[in-house]
This record gives sequence, C-alpha cells and structure tokens, in this order.
Amino acid sequence: MAQYTTLTKKDIESILTPYGVKQIISFKILNGGSENTNYQVQTHGRTLVVTICELKTKKNASELGLLLEHLAKSNFKTSKIIRTLDNELLTSWQGKPVMVKSFVKGAIIEQLPNNLITLVGS
Repeated sequence: MAQYTTLTKKDIESILTPYGVKQIISFKILNGGSENTNYQVQTHGRTLVVTICELKTKKNASELGLLLEHLAKSNFKTSKIIRTLDNELLTSWQGKPVMVKSFVKGAIIEQLPNNLITLVGS
C-alpha cells in the first residue's frame, strides 16, 4: 500500500495526546492494507497502531470503530479500539479521521487459500 500520510515523532505524540500518551519510544510505518496509513507505535508499556483513514468519512470511520468494539466484546479476535480520555472513538489529523488501536502481532495474508475462504463462509 502506498503511504499517504507521513508523520514525524512530534506528529504522532500530538495525535496520541488525547489518549493520555505523553511519550513514544519508537514508531514505524506498517505495510499492508489498502486505504489507510498505519503506524506501529511503541509507548511505555504497550504497542499501538495509529490509523489515518485516508478515504473514509468520519461517519464511515466511526462505524468501523463501533464494529471493532462490538467484535471485541463478542470475543472475536481483533484489534481493540482505544478511546480518548474523553471517551471519543476518533480524533482527526489534517481533516482525516484517526483511530488508535491495540497492536495485534501477526502477518497480513494477501491471498487466502480456498479452504480457508470456505471455512469462513460456512
């Protein structure tokens, strides 16, 4: 995926301020995905993903965030949305919706084997 939004350490710290994160240790761009810019961010005590929604409206991004919360509450293995200290689901960066999620270690599988697609659809 092309990286649409380039962030500096200072930018990421600014984005994470509403979440109570005061300092980051490191960050890197994550590959994969199709329409968001994602950064893996290491803070003191946890690893986060900052997602800049490049093509989604605020409404679309909110719906996705609520879906992820619903899936997590239903014990579906997915990244967990982290709300701001004011309990907001999203923030924004340069007019684009931003989500912060817990980092889930794993790999992106671009092409699923047919047997897995069948299992998911069953």
